[in-house]
Amino acid sequence: MRKWIKLALRNVLRNKRRSLVTLAAIGVGFAAITLFYGYMSNVYSGLRASAIQGEGLGHLTIYKAGWLDKGKLDPERYMFSSAEIEKVTKLVEAERDVILATPQIQVSGLISNGIVSTIFIAQGVIPRDDRTIKGSWGAFRPIIASR
Repeated sequence: MRKWIKLALRNVLRNKRRSLVTLAAIGVGFAAITLFYGYMSNVYSGLRASAIQGEGLGHLTIYKAGWLDKGKLDPERYMFSSAEIEKVTKLVEAERDVILATPQIQVSGLISNGIVSTIFIAQGVIPRDDRTIKGSWGAFRPIIASR
């Protein structure tokens, strides 16, 4: 084994320019991969923060069983009642890492005046809790261009 290492070292030292170019290529490749990984990590953490705080979704969403499958067809049947909301909120707030538990409702549909229809999306939140969830993200508002 020692003989092979000695032979490899002699070959590296004999071809200094080629060895230097090879090491430089390896270094540049490693730097490029590391920078790309850092960029992607930053993008994903930004998307996560945008969903949690910017959209006000929080870290955890709890649905009643069947809501995702059949909630669009019969929403009243798969929504939590006031008593259930209080029960779930107390259970979640009992966890030591939970800062805030708050109910939200999201509704979408069509509005029509008989001639023209349009789509709407609405979200009902408790304003005080929404400000807590959004934190510093609450300062970001859409810029509406004036005509």
